[in-house]
Amino acid sequence: MAEFAVFGDITFEVRDNRIYTFMDMQRSTSSRWASHDVIGKKPYTEYIGPGLDTLSFRVFLTGMYGTKPREELDLWLRKARSGRAETFVVGERRLGVDKWIVQDVNTDWLHVLNGGQVLSGSVDITLEEFVEVDRPWW
Repeated sequence: MAEFAVFGDITFEVRDNRIYTFMDMQRSTSSRWASHDVIGKKPYTEYIGPGLDTLSFRVFLTGMYGTKPREELDLWLRKARSGRAETFVVGERRLGVDKWIVQDVNTDWLHVLNGGQVLSGSVDITLEEFVEVDRPWW
């Protein structure tokens, strides 16, 4: 097996000399509703439209599988701070209709060696759907 998913410039893959994959992926979809007060009656509920989807997953990193955990942890932090929306492809299909932004990153430095070398770690990532607007909403 080789490349099976791509998020922007990050490639998830399984090769003889490198394993870089995600686990525990969850997708959340919501809708938006407004509640309008009516005197003497229950509020009137109105469907506004779909909400933004979110994705969350974990990436486990270890030097034994051909990655440099500290560099990869830092890469996800930079990606969260970049404010850039990117496409996520799993298999040969794009995930979602729109692009995704890195909304939240939590890193765990599991094993740190002398000199600060991270032998293994993990990163929990939350992506949020990003809808591009062709024209101003006003």
